[in-house]
Amino acid sequence: QLLPQLQADWRAVLEPPLLDVLLILGRASALPGAAPLQPPLGDALVGLVSDAEIAAEPAASNRFWQLLATIRPHWALARIRAADLALARGELEASGRWLADPPAEALSNPWFFDVAARQAVAAGDVAAALDAWAEAIRIAQADPSSAPAEIFEQRCREARRGPGVLQVRSLTNRGEQAAALALLERLLVDDPQ
Repeated sequence: QLLPQLQADWRAVLEPPLLDVLLILGRASALPGAAPLQPPLGDALVGLVSDAEIAAEPAASNRFWQLLATIRPHWALARIRAADLALARGELEASGRWLADPPAEALSNPWFFDVAARQAVAAGDVAAALDAWAEAIRIAQADPSSAPAEIFEQRCREARRGPGVLQVRSLTNRGEQAAALALLERLLVDDPQ
């Protein structure tokens, strides 16, 4: 009964009474021994706020995915979307919360590591970003249907040549020579050009 109302206007779920119904359904369906909803709640909700809706209404889309991730914290897709949208809005702390203690399903999704890498770049930790993109590339190459590895390779290359070089300079200016040298060596090994 909830789904047709949400399909008519997905933003209605952000306010009572539909918000209350979604909270009850989301939490009840996650309880051990609960009968699965038909169609599954995640499948029903995932198509409501896609890339087009996110582009058209970024603030409301962010609230929608934050809500879903809050209701279903073990749902990898909701956490990845929530972290990604928070990061896009510059909300590093909120994004970081969704990346912390990820469910096992998220750890097999290359997009989780892509968001973690972009979060690390935004936080000024290029080495952590390179590690995360390496994992995203590894997963994508092992399962080409999950995501094209070229996206992650390009983002990694851009991070090495942009923020990576800037971080080396920053570390040098702060007198952290050993850290600057270690990062520079990594950049050169990973990207000799």
